[in-house]
Amino acid sequence: MPSIGVVELFIILCLFGLIVFGAILLVAGFGWWSRYLGVGATVEGRAERLERLPAAGITTLDLTNPVGDVEIAAGSSDEITIRTVKIARGRSTEEARQRAEAMALRIEPVGDRLVLVAPTGRMRVGMKQEQVDWQISVPADLAVHVDSSVGPVLLRGMRGRADVSTEVGGLRARDCSFVAPTTLRTTTGSIEWEGALGSREGHYRVISTAGRVAIDLPSDNAFTLDAQTSVGSINCVFPVEGPSVDQLVGDMLRGAVNGGGPTLTIRTTTGSITLAASEVTT
Repeated sequence: MPSIGVVELFIILCLFGLIVFGAILLVAGFGWWSRYLGVGATVEGRAERLERLPAAGITTLDLTNPVGDVEIAAGSSDEITIRTVKIARGRSTEEARQRAEAMALRIEPVGDRLVLVAPTGRMRVGMKQEQVDWQISVPADLAVHVDSSVGPVLLRGMRGRADVSTEVGGLRARDCSFVAPTTLRTTTGSIEWEGALGSREGHYRVISTAGRVAIDLPSDNAFTLDAQTSVGSINCVFPVEGPSVDQLVGDMLRGAVNGGGPTLTIRTTTGSITLAASEVTT
């Protein structure tokens, strides 16, 4: 049996040492990345907050929310109520709670605007990103501007201007008589609006890249319709008058409704468009 020389033994020991050292680095590195990315952080922690602000002098609510649910409803005429739930994850209940508590929110009046901003948060492997859910009560005639990246948006009873967009998530407006100009927009998600056009002139825009649009207006609402979808159908129960009387050219329907009025532009790339008429009650 051939013997192992000193040089060969030295090389073997060096290789063994490198393997052990590499294994130590791998374990240590995995532990660091696990802590950073949240691997194994399966416990959810919440931090709730309630804040009341005077509504005097505020004409616009300006909310930026990267991830989470948003609900804005008409309430008191002299007070704004903000309920937030910050949600984070950790390897223990205490760690998750501390992470949620550490998420800083910006709630600040700036001139005639009330500015609300949630932190972006970190994406954690195999689970949701840290998020903030908002439940806000404001005067009905307050203008609303919402920029949401991920999460549904719900508006209830609003009577002012609206400029609302969400990239991923549905957008619903219940009993909302928006005034022009108003824009409701989603990238991926449906849009549902039940209410009325609160202005006799101006422009309303309802736009969805991937998702259906359903609008329910009073049967006596007067407006000028400009509806178009690239992939999908258009179903409109309102009689359309003027140059486009009863003409549905592929995926396009244009014309005056009840004599015309503010322009209602509806666009979908992929998704159907439905306009329903509610009976007017006196």
